[in-house]
Amino acid sequence: MDRSFIRMQMLAKLEEFCFYSEKYLKELNKERKVIGVELTEEELKEFDDMTQQIFNFKHSSSEIIDEIDVIAIRLKSLYEEYVKRHNSKVIEYKNKYSFEYEGVTIKRKPLQYSTFAISLGYDADTQLMDIEFKGGKIYRYKNVPEEFYLKASVKNSLRDLKQDLSNFEFVTIKEK
Repeated sequence: MDRSFIRMQMLAKLEEFCFYSEKYLKELNKERKVIGVELTEEELKEFDDMTQQIFNFKHSSSEIIDEIDVIAIRLKSLYEEYVKRHNSKVIEYKNKYSFEYEGVTIKRKPLQYSTFAISLGYDADTQLMDIEFKGGKIYRYKNVPEEFYLKASVKNSLRDLKQDLSNFEFVTIKEK
């Protein structure tokens, strides 16, 4: 269920409570005039105390409505700030793990366990593979079969593939 829908339902119910509380208090005041002549002073005080409690509930509900509106506005601004920061991080991440060289952009995936490389990416159409090494350089390897890329992407370490990598022509596309 949508959060804003739930909030609107809460507000509607609280406003309805306030509306009916007001009507109920008016009816109680009418009753007090009628029964007040028969009740003792102590009973009238008890009646007035209970009526005051209902009034306090109504008043509290009005304050809650105002607070919910204030909280909702703040929550919305916090959510908008989160979205802005999140989108900024997504753009930063995309920029960090993709590189355009000679008209071909390759998106790389981080390699969590490699001590040799930071990220690896592949473009099947051009058979180009990018590797970002720990020193910050990015090499683009040419004519790399997809099977080799798939093998490299599941390896814990690319160091084992160092000899195989030397079989591919490459260019340095980014220095530190």
